[in-house]
Amino acid sequence: MSSMAASKNLFLASLLLAILLR
Repeated sequence: MSSMAASKNLFLASLLLAILLR
């Protein structure tokens, strides 16, 4: 469960970065 949450957070963080750096 912990690794799943971390993976999800990493995915969301990268997505936000991609949108912000557009």
